[in-house]
Amino acid sequence: MKENAKFLKCPICDNIIEIIDGDVRHITCCGRKMEEMKANTTDAATEKHIPIYKKVEDEIVVSVGEVEHPMEKEHYIMWIAQVSENATNMDYGKQQ
Repeated sequence: MKENAKFLKCPICDNIIEIIDGDVRHITCCGRKMEEMKANTTDAATEKHIPIYKKVEDEIVVSVGEVEHPMEKEHYIMWIAQVSENATNMDYGKQQ
């Protein structure tokens, strides 16, 4: 699954969809082709935006960045997708 899962974003309204498998070349929203989102491709400081994964007992704990990321209304991480061989888990950020 992990090689096939993709996230697409509308360049007009910012809708986001997950594609589990299949051809994404013809998916549109607002009359425009949706753009594939790529992890960690923004110009943002990596020490604040790269997910850090830790195994704690039987769970995987995810934090964002080596330096704690501010979760302010103007700039916060809305969600993180954890894509594995057989599942996608979504963790949603909270504004401070």
